[in-house]
Amino acid sequence: MDAKLWGQIKEIYDRALDLGRDEREGFLVGACGNDADLRCEVESLLAAHEDAGAFLQSPVVEVAAREIVADEVSSPSPQLIGEELANYKIISLLGRGGMGEVYLAEDKRLRRKVALKLFCLRSL
Repeated sequence: MDAKLWGQIKEIYDRALDLGRDEREGFLVGACGNDADLRCEVESLLAAHEDAGAFLQSPVVEVAAREIVADEVSSPSPQLIGEELANYKIISLLGRGGMGEVYLAEDKRLRRKVALKLFCLRSL
């Protein structure tokens, strides 16, 4: 993909993010015109953004979370470390509390580390 096309996609994507879902459709029709490939690329990025949800994206948050729970972490649940849940691979236990456990995991699809909270059913 050339730089000019990528710049166009990025500009449309950034502007579409600022709009509500109801406004996006009309905006994309006007911004992409009859270019189905352009619209497909932008919609793909928008869908990925929505699928991503609210992942922890800052390494500082990860470090702070480890320090906060360092005193509470006894021993990791060995049955989950190294296991895969959907597209996540469990790396280590970050913390444990009354409602569940928080793990450091890797999202294999997006190739980044995330915090994964698993709720304990017995506490619900």
